[in-house]
Amino acid sequence: MTIFIGGKQKRIKRPPTVEGMDVDEFILQNADPTWLHQNGMWEVLHEREMLKRRSVDMTYDTIEEAFLFVSGAALFERTAVVHRQTGETFYASLMSDYDELPEDLDESDDYVGIPHKNDLDLGKPLVMDFVRSQCPKEVDRILTIFRRRGAYGRFKDFLKQKGLLDDWYVFEQQRTRQALLQWCEENDIELE
Repeated sequence: MTIFIGGKQKRIKRPPTVEGMDVDEFILQNADPTWLHQNGMWEVLHEREMLKRRSVDMTYDTIEEAFLFVSGAALFERTAVVHRQTGETFYASLMSDYDELPEDLDESDDYVGIPHKNDLDLGKPLVMDFVRSQCPKEVDRILTIFRRRGAYGRFKDFLKQKGLLDDWYVFEQQRTRQALLQWCEENDIELE
């Protein structure tokens, strides 16, 4: 693309596109929450949630996106709350100095905090359930992996070597869905 600056021609690169759309816009409209979570694209998850706010229907996807936001960081680093009646979701993050929590949060019982994966035993206990069911002879090896930092990366490398990575993602997604639906029921959150 050629433009004129100060009467002189300058050649600049066109921004990359996918199907004629800006790459970020394409991802915003088409990527699923799990992919966004796995790739750490929290701002896209948040933007998508902001677009959905106009709706008052609370869906499983709304809860899942907030859960993935909260669970994508260390415990207490990110917060999300949902309004029981409207389904509106609010986010905050200590690391990015981002705070969108409602002002009446402390005064109203209509808000409920979205749990972190560790609150629902979806961290190491989930890993161990999977290992016991899929490769019980490797339990000691996995326990050793989880004694140091970076355990999930090493665990996924192990699963890849064993050809179990896709099975792990299915197992994790199913158990996460079960836990979140149970959490919604316990917190009187009705989903559409």
